[in-house]
Amino acid sequence: EDAEQLREKRREILAEAKEEARKILDGSNAAIERTIHEIKRAQAEKESTLEARRRLREEKEGLLHTGGKENALLKKAPKRRKESGKTRQAADNEPVRIDDNVRLDGQGTVGKVLAINGKKATVAFGMLQTEVPVNRLRRTIAQPSSGMKSGASLVGATSDAQRQRQLDFKQEIDVRGMRVDEAVQAVTYYIDDAIRFNAERVRILHGTGTGALRQYIRQYLDTIHGVRSYHDEHVQFGGAGITVVELR
Repeated sequence: EDAEQLREKRREILAEAKEEARKILDGSNAAIERTIHEIKRAQAEKESTLEARRRLREEKEGLLHTGGKENALLKKAPKRRKESGKTRQAADNEPVRIDDNVRLDGQGTVGKVLAINGKKATVAFGMLQTEVPVNRLRRTIAQPSSGMKSGASLVGATSDAQRQRQLDFKQEIDVRGMRVDEAVQAVTYYIDDAIRFNAERVRILHGTGTGALRQYIRQYLDTIHGVRSYHDEHVQFGGAGITVVELR
């Protein structure tokens, strides 16, 4: 009879542990899904998103189907996860400093921060130095490329390429038919060039459709200091299917 009572008590404890696990999952699913959404918005590779979902699925199965010893650790798991999240958040929130290796938001080239003046930073990409908004820089452990052997050759090649890009620069870009991530990346490069070449106004042709492409492009424009304002084109020239961007 005592043994039966102990077995019944054990079953109750395990049931409570599983119920607690379900509550933990219910409370954390929303945060995990937001994390996956941010990974997608940051244009992560498809494999990274699948890996994140696979780890989530394994954690769910492990919490709901393991034995007593594992269930005894349930109370510790949320604490470790929360501390890990704080650690990652603290690292992400660390300001960019001089001598940090950085990437420009949306681009892959690694540069080094030479100076910081308010909201602007001077960054060296190889032999080329440029001033960019600090909020567009992302810290990285990757090292800047050593570049070409001849510094003079690199400067000359860069200068020629910049002149040719300026000559080829057009006052509008057409991203209709592109996926959202492709379109936003194309607009990122285009706006960078527009600011660099001192354009006063440019047009982005994105079409109307569901409005998602227009929304994501405008969310990106909100983050760029060099953009003074934007608005729909006049109805006679395309209306809501075209965003006119006024640059500083």
